[in-house]
Amino acid sequence: MDIRDVHAALVTETQENLAYMTGTSPAAELGEIFEKLSECFQALGICHLLETGDTEQFRENLVRSGHTRKSFLSRSQREGNQRDRHLAISRTEAILDVLAAGHLPLAREIVQLSPETWERAGEYEDDFCYFRFLHLLVRATEPWPEKELDEVLARFEQALEGADSARLAVCKALRSRSADDFRSALTELLEQKQEALDKKRPLMTESGDFLFWPVSFVSTEGLALLRLAEMVGLQVEEEFPLCPEAARVPPTDKVYLDLFQEIDKLAGRGGP
Repeated sequence: MDIRDVHAALVTETQENLAYMTGTSPAAELGEIFEKLSECFQALGICHLLETGDTEQFRENLVRSGHTRKSFLSRSQREGNQRDRHLAISRTEAILDVLAAGHLPLAREIVQLSPETWERAGEYEDDFCYFRFLHLLVRATEPWPEKELDEVLARFEQALEGADSARLAVCKALRSRSADDFRSALTELLEQKQEALDKKRPLMTESGDFLFWPVSFVSTEGLALLRLAEMVGLQVEEEFPLCPEAARVPPTDKVYLDLFQEIDKLAGRGGP
């Protein structure tokens, strides 16, 4: 599949889904569209990286994925949308995209707007625990929130019912601030992800799934975990599967145009 064709298809898909944002439908009816847009922006960012090595467009589109999630959460709060499976914190990789982009201020905004309880209708409990742990790290300030982190880890382990989990191992390594354990756990996680993607690739190529193609080469989850490792003080310089050196961009607090705020203004809706 040609990356240029994938890029063009993603632009069209993104524009079509953005058009839904200009209407009068409430957030409660747009959850699937918000999630699809986040996926599109993630894939677009990776396309820029793979096609031309443009790290700024890579970062900007990952930030737009974050803006997508922030807009859904903000509108849901304003409109009283509280019983919606799309509020589940593990349904979207937007927070991972923003961390991969190195935009901690936006990541903290998303965490602040996100629910702190398990949305049973929208996610598995172990997935909730994983993302909840990451949210706590993003939100963390000194003193280190040891009690909350340990409680989430204990719940995570219980939810797995004895099953092995590279994600749990990564979280434990971040909690203990062990660089060696983190390297080992992240390598295992990304090797598992790479194996699953390689098995899926022939089927996705035949079906023409253009959303799959970019994310089969770059993992914003892996990049986000590397960012969190930096944030907790770990030195991790090694290369990892699905985390090319070019994608490991430095942190930024640059203000990017929020398309959703602009659309809300044009539609006469109040912003956050």
